[in-house]
Amino acid sequence: MSLFTIASSFYYIKNFHKILIVLLIFFFTYDKTLEGYQDYIIFYILNVFFIFLICNYYNQKNKLFYLVFCLTGVLLPWVKLEGMIYTIFIIIIFCYYEFGLKKNKLSFIYSLIFFLISFSLLSKILIFKFLLNEKIIFQFNLEFSVFKAPLSEYISKTYYIIFYSVVSFFKYPIWLLNILGLLISFKNYKKNDVFKIFNLFFFLNTIFIFFTFFMSPADIKWHLATALDRLYLQTSGIYFTMFIIIFKNKIYPVKFY
Repeated sequence: MSLFTIASSFYYIKNFHKILIVLLIFFFTYDKTLEGYQDYIIFYILNVFFIFLICNYYNQKNKLFYLVFCLTGVLLPWVKLEGMIYTIFIIIIFCYYEFGLKKNKLSFIYSLIFFLISFSLLSKILIFKFLLNEKIIFQFNLEFSVFKAPLSEYISKTYYIIFYSVVSFFKYPIWLLNILGLLISFKNYKKNDVFKIFNLFFFLNTIFIFFTFFMSPADIKWHLATALDRLYLQTSGIYFTMFIIIFKNKIYPVKFY
């Protein structure tokens, strides 16, 4: 069955049932021993968040976005260790969208959501550190001593990160479309505020990727070959949702609910 057919079927499902489906998928697929498969759960959760953000932008009466933001922030830290980083990114995105673009003020609802997300993040850290005796909170064994490395090493790592990124983009054609969408968003960010959201996430995620591999003591080629595709997979669907905006403004109108 086509993914587009599955996605279109959600049009006929009530909002409560949509949220219930997300929760059921998460809880029935969570397994620490199957972390490789959880990349797709991160992919799905991030996509849902950005789709609802777009819907809220075009229809601000749709308050379901705030519930989705809360669930995203609470669930992501428990889906692989990278989910903690994406949770921080989502908080930054939400704050920029609500307080920067929409000029809203901090309210009790916002404070409650931030508390729940912070509690989820702290619980993950405490449980993994003290109950599961995890010595490293992140999967990569990062070493801050690499800051003392010579400039030539940073140049070499930068080259390999870019090279393996290009290889990954051609390996997965969806990234060719994502790059097209990003180029359009860079050019038209002044015309549509939502493009600024995607540009900000791309900037944060790029810093995260470079920082991760700069700090890694492992062989850079081996590390990129084994981890980079997975990191790009987790966020690849986010930029594809930009075509909702592009189609709405330039090709045909899209009705939002």
